[in-house]
Amino acid sequence: MTNSMYGLLFTFLVGLFFLFVLFISKYLKKVKNFLVFLLGLTFSVMIGMVLFGLLPETLECFSNIKNSYFLIFVFTLIGFLLTLCLDKFIPDHHENNSKIDKDNLMHISVMTSLAIVIHNFVEGASLYTVTLNDTKMGFLMFIAILLHNIPFALTIMMSLKGKIKGSNLVLLASLVLSTLLGAIFVHLWTLTDFVLGILISITLGMILYISLIEILNEIIHEKNNKYNYIGIIVGLVAVILLFLV
Repeated sequence: MTNSMYGLLFTFLVGLFFLFVLFISKYLKKVKNFLVFLLGLTFSVMIGMVLFGLLPETLECFSNIKNSYFLIFVFTLIGFLLTLCLDKFIPDHHENNSKIDKDNLMHISVMTSLAIVIHNFVEGASLYTVTLNDTKMGFLMFIAILLHNIPFALTIMMSLKGKIKGSNLVLLASLVLSTLLGAIFVHLWTLTDFVLGILISITLGMILYISLIEILNEIIHEKNNKYNYIGIIVGLVAVILLFLV
């Protein structure tokens, strides 16, 4: 199987997993320690991706270009700010305001879904790009995205009050397919090393934002939970096995 086929497969499976989490979300909410464990695991995996995967790959893509470090900085910053902007439209998945009326709740669910569709589209394009360059790195990113998408799925189902019917199906279908569509969009391009370097740099910025702003904040919030640290250790072991052995 070619790298491009792996990339399309990974993005397709991300969509299926998102759908799976949507259906089991009411059970996941009851296992807090499991979610805390996933936070620690995801943090370690993402930091490992940055240090041992994405950064070296970006340097390799820009190896024959002057001012390569400046280009990496600029496009990494773009990825960071892009994720920041998308994050502003996604309500905090820890908020649970029972006083929100039905119309406001529907508005929140629509806005949240649209923001996550855009987020997933960009994420799918990034996952495909990374996999195209290195399947092992793509697989690691694939796992990290699966774990990272769990809170998003919980947010959607909370705003929909757990009901999947009628007009909600259009939103959910968009959420499930958006990651694959992002991959297909990149698949139709002819990617040079320069373009690949740009896309991986943007991915690097997105991963840095998610790990250092979102996940690290959650880890600090759960600093007294031992499952937090178990997840971090398991993630470190996984990174060592994948990159350093």
